[in-house]
Amino acid sequence: IMETTIEKHVIEQGTDAWFNMRLGKFTSSEIYNLFTEPRSKQARENGELSQSAQTYIEQKAVEMIYRTHDDFSSPALDWGNYAEPLAINHYMETFGVDVASGDFWTINDDIGSSPDGIVSDDKLIEIKCPYRPINHMKNCLNVHNADDLKKHHKNYYYQVMHQMYVTGAKCVDFVSFDPRLLEGLHWENAMHVVTIERDENVMAEMEIKLERAVNERDQIINKFLKISD
Repeated sequence: IMETTIEKHVIEQGTDAWFNMRLGKFTSSEIYNLFTEPRSKQARENGELSQSAQTYIEQKAVEMIYRTHDDFSSPALDWGNYAEPLAINHYMETFGVDVASGDFWTINDDIGSSPDGIVSDDKLIEIKCPYRPINHMKNCLNVHNADDLKKHHKNYYYQVMHQMYVTGAKCVDFVSFDPRLLEGLHWENAMHVVTIERDENVMAEMEIKLERAVNERDQIINKFLKISD
């Protein structure tokens, strides 16, 4: 992305304004699609995009053309919306810090990121509140560093890397939280925190993948609009 304008927009996640601002932008939660490899060796050697990367880019083109977003809800999503503020409060109490709202960060009209919160100029927070208790337990057991996160949750690994890429932060506290544990004997296991540091090699790779994705998205839009000429 050659000429870059990074902006921070004070906007609440999940609102219509937030959904509209995200349209057509490559955002943190889905960015892992650009890091998936094509299935065939030939395609990999030719530097082709994977099917999921291609579909993701096409989806962004669709959003730019139609200017609408899908309304999506699920019990897991509702649970996350309920539990996330509890997680932030628990984190603030545990570490004695304030967490500011993450807002929505953009690079040009192409890239966007909504961190769950801002701990300091250098540190963000990303919160996962698994709907199924087994997933929180597995996070506590399996995820202790960046390599673990990449191995068990590739999508979350690239999500936090992308958040650092967009905001310039140096690290993200990745938090798995389950408020159901707060009431009982195992309340100390309700929150699991792993600090993920910025990786400049990933940042360089991110830049290349994003530049390509933005170009491909714009080419698709231009081709589509030319059909009616």
